Amino acid sequence: MIIFLLIVLFYVLIVPFLEKFQRTRDFQHKKKLVDRYIRPFVDKEDLILDVGSGSGSISKLLNAEPLDVVDLHEVGAPPGLFDGENVPYADDTFDAVLCISVLHHTENQKKLLEELKRVSKNKIIIFEDVPDSIVDKILCRIHSLSAYGRCSKCFHTTNEWRRIFHEHGLRVEHIVNVPRSYSLLYPVKRKMFILNK
Repeated sequence: MIIFLLIVLFYVLIVPFLEKFQRTRDFQHKKKLVDRYIRPFVDKEDLILDVGSGSGSISKLLNAEPLDVVDLHEVGAPPGLFDGENVPYADDTFDAVLCISVLHHTENQKKLLEELKRVSKNKIIIFEDVPDSIVDKILCRIHSLSAYGRCSKCFHTTNEWRRIFHEHGLRVEHIVNVPRSYSLLYPVKRKMFILNK
Protein backbone atom coordinates (compact mmCIF):
# COMPACT_ATOMS: atom_id res chain seq x y z
CA MET A 1 0.00 0.00 0.00
CA ILE A 2 2.85 2.39 0.82
CA ILE A 3 4.51 1.67 -2.51
CA PHE A 4 1.25 2.37 -4.32
CA LEU A 5 0.90 5.71 -2.48
CA LEU A 6 4.49 6.65 -3.34
CA ILE A 7 3.83 5.86 -7.00
CA VAL A 8 0.67 7.98 -6.95
CA LEU A 9 2.54 10.87 -5.28
CA PHE A 10 5.30 10.59 -7.88
CA TYR A 11 2.79 10.83 -10.73
CA VAL A 12 0.80 13.62 -9.12
CA LEU A 13 3.69 15.80 -7.90
CA ILE A 14 6.74 15.02 -10.04
CA VAL A 15 5.43 13.94 -13.43
CA PRO A 16 3.83 17.34 -14.31
CA PHE A 17 7.27 18.95 -14.08
CA LEU A 18 8.82 16.15 -16.13
CA GLU A 19 6.02 16.44 -18.70
CA LYS A 20 6.88 20.11 -19.18
CA PHE A 21 10.47 19.09 -19.93
CA GLN A 22 9.24 16.37 -22.29
CA ARG A 23 7.01 18.85 -24.13
CA THR A 24 10.13 20.76 -25.15
CA ARG A 25 11.20 17.59 -26.95
CA ASP A 26 7.69 16.75 -28.19
CA PHE A 27 8.23 17.34 -31.89
CA GLN A 28 11.26 15.02 -32.15
CA HIS A 29 9.50 12.44 -30.00
CA LYS A 30 6.41 12.52 -32.24
CA LYS A 31 8.60 12.39 -35.38
CA LYS A 32 9.98 9.05 -34.21
CA LEU A 33 6.46 7.81 -33.50
CA VAL A 34 5.23 8.87 -36.93
CA ASP A 35 8.23 7.51 -38.86
CA ARG A 36 8.34 4.17 -37.08
CA TYR A 37 4.68 3.37 -36.49
CA ILE A 38 2.30 5.46 -38.61
CA ARG A 39 3.99 6.12 -41.98
CA PRO A 40 4.10 2.43 -42.93
CA PHE A 41 0.29 2.44 -42.91
CA VAL A 42 -0.50 5.70 -44.73
CA ASP A 43 0.38 6.93 -48.21
CA LYS A 44 1.93 10.35 -48.83
CA GLU A 45 -1.08 11.44 -50.88
CA ASP A 46 -3.63 10.31 -48.26
CA LEU A 47 -5.97 12.93 -46.88
CA ILE A 48 -5.63 12.37 -43.12
CA LEU A 49 -7.67 13.57 -40.14
CA ASP A 50 -5.88 13.73 -36.76
CA VAL A 51 -8.59 13.56 -34.08
CA GLY A 52 -7.32 14.79 -30.72
CA SER A 53 -4.33 16.49 -32.32
CA GLY A 54 -2.86 17.72 -29.01
CA SER A 55 0.35 19.69 -29.58
CA GLY A 56 -0.08 19.56 -33.37
CA SER A 57 3.17 17.69 -33.98
CA ILE A 58 1.63 14.62 -35.63
CA SER A 59 -0.72 16.72 -37.75
CA LYS A 60 2.21 18.81 -38.98
CA LEU A 61 4.44 15.82 -39.67
CA LEU A 62 1.74 14.06 -41.71
CA ASN A 63 0.19 17.19 -43.21
CA ALA A 64 -3.03 16.01 -41.57
CA GLU A 65 -6.16 18.00 -40.79
CA PRO A 66 -6.05 18.63 -37.01
CA LEU A 67 -9.19 18.35 -34.87
CA ASP A 68 -9.49 18.66 -31.10
CA VAL A 69 -11.77 19.81 -28.27
CA VAL A 70 -9.34 22.62 -27.29
CA ASP A 71 -6.43 24.30 -29.02
CA LEU A 72 -3.21 23.07 -27.39
CA HIS A 73 -1.17 23.35 -30.57
CA GLU A 74 2.43 24.35 -30.17
CA VAL A 75 3.28 23.73 -33.84
CA GLY A 76 1.36 23.85 -37.09
CA ALA A 77 -2.03 25.29 -37.87
CA PRO A 78 -4.61 25.57 -35.09
CA PRO A 79 -7.04 22.65 -34.98
CA GLY A 80 -10.66 22.68 -35.94
CA LEU A 81 -12.64 22.47 -32.71
CA PHE A 82 -15.46 20.02 -31.97
CA ASP A 83 -17.46 18.74 -29.01
CA GLY A 84 -15.52 15.47 -28.68
CA GLU A 85 -18.30 13.38 -30.20
CA ASN A 86 -19.64 14.87 -33.44
CA VAL A 87 -16.90 15.10 -36.08
CA PRO A 88 -17.75 18.08 -38.34
CA TYR A 89 -16.96 16.46 -41.71
CA ALA A 90 -19.01 14.67 -44.34
CA ASP A 91 -19.09 10.90 -44.72
CA ASP A 92 -16.04 9.26 -46.34
CA THR A 93 -14.02 12.49 -46.41
CA PHE A 94 -10.63 11.13 -45.31
CA ASP A 95 -8.41 8.33 -46.59
CA ALA A 96 -7.19 7.73 -43.04
CA VAL A 97 -8.30 8.87 -39.60
CA LEU A 98 -5.87 8.94 -36.67
CA CYS A 99 -6.90 8.76 -33.04
CA ILE A 100 -3.67 8.73 -31.04
CA SER A 101 -4.01 8.31 -27.26
CA VAL A 102 -7.47 9.87 -27.29
CA LEU A 103 -10.13 7.21 -26.67
CA HIS A 104 -9.06 6.66 -23.06
CA HIS A 105 -9.98 10.30 -22.43
CA THR A 106 -13.41 9.89 -24.01
CA GLU A 107 -16.49 8.98 -21.99
CA ASN A 108 -18.60 8.24 -25.08
CA GLN A 109 -16.15 6.07 -26.98
CA LYS A 110 -18.89 4.34 -28.97
CA LYS A 111 -20.15 7.62 -30.43
CA LEU A 112 -16.65 8.81 -31.32
CA LEU A 113 -15.78 5.46 -32.94
CA GLU A 114 -18.92 5.66 -35.07
CA GLU A 115 -17.91 9.16 -36.13
CA LEU A 116 -14.34 8.07 -36.98
CA LYS A 117 -15.79 5.25 -39.07
CA ARG A 118 -18.25 7.60 -40.77
CA VAL A 119 -15.70 10.20 -41.93
CA SER A 120 -13.09 7.61 -42.99
CA LYS A 121 -13.16 6.09 -46.45
CA ASN A 122 -11.65 2.93 -45.02
CA LYS A 123 -8.63 3.22 -42.69
CA ILE A 124 -8.66 4.14 -39.01
CA ILE A 125 -5.52 4.10 -36.85
CA ILE A 126 -6.08 3.87 -33.09
CA PHE A 127 -3.18 4.16 -30.62
CA GLU A 128 -4.09 3.21 -27.04
CA ASP A 129 -2.71 2.28 -23.64
CA VAL A 130 -3.71 -1.31 -22.86
CA PRO A 131 -3.92 -2.57 -19.25
CA ASP A 132 -3.11 -6.19 -20.13
CA SER A 133 -1.11 -6.77 -16.93
CA ILE A 134 -1.47 -5.74 -13.30
CA VAL A 135 1.34 -3.18 -13.68
CA ASP A 136 -0.42 -1.67 -16.70
CA LYS A 137 -3.73 -1.60 -14.82
CA ILE A 138 -2.06 0.38 -12.02
CA LEU A 139 -0.42 2.81 -14.48
CA CYS A 140 -3.71 3.33 -16.35
CA ARG A 141 -5.54 3.90 -13.07
CA ILE A 142 -2.99 6.52 -12.05
CA HIS A 143 -3.26 8.12 -15.49
CA SER A 144 -7.04 8.28 -15.10
CA LEU A 145 -6.52 10.44 -12.00
CA SER A 146 -4.34 12.97 -13.83
CA ALA A 147 -5.53 16.22 -15.36
CA TYR A 148 -5.50 14.48 -18.74
CA GLY A 149 -7.46 11.47 -17.51
CA ARG A 150 -10.69 11.61 -15.55
CA CYS A 151 -12.12 8.46 -17.16
CA SER A 152 -11.19 5.34 -15.20
CA LYS A 153 -13.49 3.04 -17.20
CA CYS A 154 -12.16 4.19 -20.58
CA PHE A 155 -9.07 1.95 -20.64
CA HIS A 156 -9.45 -1.47 -22.25
CA THR A 157 -7.31 -4.55 -22.68
CA THR A 158 -6.25 -5.66 -26.16
CA ASN A 159 -9.04 -8.25 -26.27
CA GLU A 160 -11.64 -5.75 -25.07
CA TRP A 161 -10.59 -3.33 -27.85
CA ARG A 162 -10.88 -6.15 -30.41
CA ARG A 163 -14.43 -6.82 -29.21
CA ILE A 164 -15.34 -3.12 -29.25
CA PHE A 165 -14.01 -2.68 -32.79
CA HIS A 166 -15.87 -5.81 -33.95
CA GLU A 167 -19.12 -4.47 -32.43
CA HIS A 168 -18.66 -1.32 -34.53
CA GLY A 169 -18.12 -3.25 -37.75
CA LEU A 170 -14.39 -2.49 -37.88
CA ARG A 171 -11.88 -5.14 -38.95
CA VAL A 172 -8.54 -5.27 -37.15
CA GLU A 173 -5.99 -5.58 -39.97
CA HIS A 174 -2.86 -5.20 -37.84
CA ILE A 175 -1.92 -4.76 -34.21
CA VAL A 176 1.45 -3.13 -33.61
CA ASN A 177 3.12 -3.46 -30.21
CA VAL A 178 4.69 -0.22 -29.04
CA PRO A 179 7.53 -0.72 -26.54
CA ARG A 180 7.24 0.60 -23.01
CA SER A 181 10.30 2.74 -23.70
CA TYR A 182 8.11 4.91 -25.97
CA SER A 183 7.52 7.02 -22.86
CA LEU A 184 9.81 6.52 -19.90
CA LEU A 185 7.60 8.76 -17.73
CA TYR A 186 4.62 6.53 -18.34
CA PRO A 187 5.90 3.07 -19.36
CA VAL A 188 2.52 1.46 -19.94
CA LYS A 189 1.91 -1.17 -22.62
CA ARG A 190 0.57 0.41 -25.81
CA LYS A 191 -0.90 -0.97 -29.01
CA MET A 192 -1.61 0.57 -32.37
CA PHE A 193 -4.67 -0.90 -34.07
CA ILE A 194 -4.95 -0.57 -37.84
CA LEU A 195 -8.64 -0.87 -38.65
CA ASN A 196 -10.62 -1.09 -41.86
CA LYS A 197 -14.34 -0.64 -42.45
